[in-house]
Amino acid sequence: GCPCVKEKTSCAGDSAGCKEEKCCTAEGQTCFEKDSGWAECMESCTPGVHDSDPPKYQTPWTCDVLGPLPAPSPPAEPLLERVDKLVLAWAGVSSAWAVSATICCLVAGRGGSR
Repeated sequence: GCPCVKEKTSCAGDSAGCKEEKCCTAEGQTCFEKDSGWAECMESCTPGVHDSDPPKYQTPWTCDVLGPLPAPSPPAEPLLERVDKLVLAWAGVSSAWAVSATICCLVAGRGGSR
């Protein structure tokens, strides 16, 4: 992760309840609300009763999204390596990690340090 950005670590796991967290750790999953008492991390949600729910819990889902939508996939690693090399050559910096951290901080809008 980026040293300038505090990453949230308290999101709900794969297919877990997320009413309090309002975010999911599993890639491609979103926190969908069922009702005022339950929300779950799922890849998609169709409003109404879900036949896959246990019979005693077959009540309608609102499918309202709680929290952020899944983040887009990061760029491919080779592109990041090329960016590092270009910035290293341009800035005369010897540490690829420092360059990555600086780019990350600049992208996050928090400024970078030399």
